[in-house]
Amino acid sequence: MTEPKPESSPARTTTDWSKLLTGITALVGATATLLAAANTFVGLNRKTAAPIAATAASTQTPVPTPPLVSAQTVAPAVTGAQSLILMEDSFGGSQTGWDIGQDSDAEWGYDGGKYIIVVRSPELFIWANPTKRHDWANLVLVVEAQRLSGPLDNEYGVLVRYVDRGNFYYFGVSSDGHYVVQMLHNDEWTTLVPWTASEHVKMEAGTNLLRVECQGPRMRFFVNDKLLTAVEDKTFLSGSVGLAAGTMSEPGVAVGFDNLLVRALPEE
Repeated sequence: MTEPKPESSPARTTTDWSKLLTGITALVGATATLLAAANTFVGLNRKTAAPIAATAASTQTPVPTPPLVSAQTVAPAVTGAQSLILMEDSFGGSQTGWDIGQDSDAEWGYDGGKYIIVVRSPELFIWANPTKRHDWANLVLVVEAQRLSGPLDNEYGVLVRYVDRGNFYYFGVSSDGHYVVQMLHNDEWTTLVPWTASEHVKMEAGTNLLRVECQGPRMRFFVNDKLLTAVEDKTFLSGSVGLAAGTMSEPGVAVGFDNLLVRALPEE
């Protein structure tokens, strides 16, 4: 197991770019423009989410890091009549309602019964969403995720409470055995739980079962049925979901997602 990467590690702090994923390939100029009738890409600074054309990075306001929760096995929180299924997808076809597209830097869509995100460029963060946006408050999201190829120093995971391209929570793991919780708020990244090593994150080509539970301001983050950490934050209390993958200094990561399930949680 590798040691946790310090916040000053070049692999975690060098500039990379986020992209809003859509079903139609579009060109990004010096200033990104949203089109009403077509979907577009928007380049963002990974640390500050400033537009690509910006000449200076925004200043982040540091927030206290919540205490980490010791990993433990926790049974699913939803049972019986309260387990309303909001979304279920085995990605067996190309018409289940997720973004499909590609450009010179990345590709995302359905292949071989999985949803695949391929990131060809270094220091690039890619996410995809259902084409139909949802506004769910209390939920549990579960999905299987696996690195298919590329360097171990990568990241992949899920978005919850996705409001728009500049506002959501992200829970990610890496193939070298780390996890992270971040928030993008008004196009500015904030780390809620820094990159942390965990023996419960399967490395290399291992399949990781990712689970996030959102209930009011409280969120819990699991991998392979082990509770890794918990966060309490009131910034976003509802939204949609998403899938994400990214590269660090080395390009060429491919990640497959399968057996996505989103269930409702009762109000507190």
